[in-house]
Amino acid sequence: MKDGQGESRPSVVDLFIGGIGLAFLSYITIALKRLKAQRTLSALLVIAFALVITITVYIPIFADAVGRSVVRENLERKSKSANYPLFSARFYAMPTASCKMTLDDVSYVYDWLADLLARQMGVPIKTSFVQSESTMMRMLHGWRGSLR
Repeated sequence: MKDGQGESRPSVVDLFIGGIGLAFLSYITIALKRLKAQRTLSALLVIAFALVITITVYIPIFADAVGRSVVRENLERKSKSANYPLFSARFYAMPTASCKMTLDDVSYVYDWLADLLARQMGVPIKTSFVQSESTMMRMLHGWRGSLR
């Protein structure tokens, strides 16, 4: 806005926003001056904030570590008593009459499952066992008249 002499005056909005900025800046400068004057209090405040943040962060980390150690102890105890490895897994891929599997298919499925298990669990496979079976063979047609 221009007054009668040609000078522009700030609007009410500009004064309000500028006043907030100046008030905030004055609070910051007063706080910094007090912190500079009372260095011991400043150091204690920094230490208190650090302790609060540390305690807040480390309680869940400690609880998680305790939980993991309890699980590890239970798994070790179970593996010693049952005499089997900690992470044993069994997969079945059984062929059916409609879905036949060749030995190459069995080898591919075995490799795929071993790779999947190693990637997902993050544990390499130490030992493995593969058993290939064929579908049931129906031989009753030749035996119809026999009593055996």
